[in-house]
Amino acid sequence: MINTLAELLNTSVKVEYRPEIPTCCYNAASKTIFINKSLSILSTLHEFGHHLLGDNELDACRWSVHLFMQAWPKTFAKLKWSKHMLKKV
Repeated sequence: MINTLAELLNTSVKVEYRPEIPTCCYNAASKTIFINKSLSILSTLHEFGHHLLGDNELDACRWSVHLFMQAWPKTFAKLKWSKHMLKKV
C-alpha cells in the first residue's frame, strides 16, 4: 500500500517490519517507516504522513485519518477516539 501511494505521489520511502519496537515510527534521515507487530494500517498511514508533511503531529494525524476514513468508511465508523488515538471498540 505504501509503495503504491509513494509512487502515485512521486516520492520514495522504505518500509521495514520491526515487530519488537513499541510503536510504528518514521525516520526522516533514512526515509524509512518502521512498522511494529500491530500491523496497523492507520499507524502506517500516519507515519507516511510524516514522510510527506514533516514532523508536525497534527498534520500527520489529519492526513492519515482523512485518507483512512475515505478508503475504509465502514471500519472508520467502528473506531472511537481514545485521547489522541483512534481505536477499535
